[in-house]
Amino acid sequence: MVLNIHHRRGLSVVAMALACSPAPLYAQYIGKAAPSLRVSDPEYTSLGLNLGPIKVFSDIDFDLTYDDNVFAESTAENSDFLLTVTPKTELRYQTGNIALRGFASAAYRRFADLSSENSTAAVVEGDAAWQPRIGESVTALGGWTRGVEDRGDPEARNDTSVGPRLSDIFTGRLGYNRQRGKISFKVDGEVRKYNNLSSLDADRNLTSYAGRMTVGHRISGNVFATASGFFTKRDFRIPVNIFGVNRNAETYGGRLGIQMDPGGVVEGSASVGMFHLDSAGQNTISPSGTVVDPDYNGLSIDASVTYRPRQRTAITLDAFRGDVATFRLGAVARTDTQVALGVQQEVRHNIYAQLSGFYRESKFRGLGANEQIVGLEARAEYLFNRYTALGITGRYSKRDSDELTEKYSRFRGGVEARFSF
Repeated sequence: MVLNIHHRRGLSVVAMALACSPAPLYAQYIGKAAPSLRVSDPEYTSLGLNLGPIKVFSDIDFDLTYDDNVFAESTAENSDFLLTVTPKTELRYQTGNIALRGFASAAYRRFADLSSENSTAAVVEGDAAWQPRIGESVTALGGWTRGVEDRGDPEARNDTSVGPRLSDIFTGRLGYNRQRGKISFKVDGEVRKYNNLSSLDADRNLTSYAGRMTVGHRISGNVFATASGFFTKRDFRIPVNIFGVNRNAETYGGRLGIQMDPGGVVEGSASVGMFHLDSAGQNTISPSGTVVDPDYNGLSIDASVTYRPRQRTAITLDAFRGDVATFRLGAVARTDTQVALGVQQEVRHNIYAQLSGFYRESKFRGLGANEQIVGLEARAEYLFNRYTALGITGRYSKRDSDELTEKYSRFRGGVEARFSF
């Protein structure tokens, strides 16, 4: 599911860091080509507006993109130009030991010829952080997202006569974080409700429940050794699909790893362990005639690390491996492995660039189908002043699959302009 909204930091548009203290109201760097760099030139920093005690940051993006394979097809590719207009507003308020934030954005996507692909994505969310004492915080988040499915997703709609799938995602999260001396402790819980707008996609509607607890021990400076336990539960509105597979499941597991708090040359976290999928279904006869046990164990990986060898250079690594909800008919379960490696650079005080490569593998148990996607993405950005920026982007991806109709190659490139207020 692709939301097509450039949010402030995070792999998910509804992600919020479990900080040890409320975030202060800093001025905003308007660039997005190198978000992991710490450099901040006052000449190119958006100061926002003051509405009494509330700080307001707003901007609007105009992206013109050429897509040489809009439907991610293996043959007879359709190309088109796409204009995306994305207004965003963020509100921040801080008083004493309480910090509040509100965020709203929309992405209006309009194609030159393939008007059936036109769509609008959106995000509205709010979060709060309370610091009862130094080194301890409680955080809460609530939000709504209008998601737009990307045609290149592993289980995207293949029917090109209608537009991409649209869904409403409602999210609630509550977390507690404590870090004192050599011990750190984090726990958070989340509920997400997925509701697809089309009645034809009713079997995709579900509610997910997730929880995670991490205990860390400081081994030196800002480095902690960590042990984590996690749990997720999928509750489908229509549990059994037409193949008789009950897709409700519980996944739980644990990981050991390392966490490096911000401030050093390296920051982020990386952990590895195991997960177990406990399915509500019984042994299933797959479409290929194979008897498949839905329960299984797998390798679990979760990593997000930033290395800054110099002030104006950042190298990022993101990796994940785990169980993912599957909707493909006949599939009992799906395991994704994703790795992304990128370099971000301040070329000059007002020129930023980014180059990254990515890999994703999706394995569908029961179908015996595997898919691999590899790709490259590049971005460069020129800041005219604190209010205006111009950028160019390019992205190439190629998918290989056991199913011939699921193979494709795709290039997207364009220009973008951003205006901050």
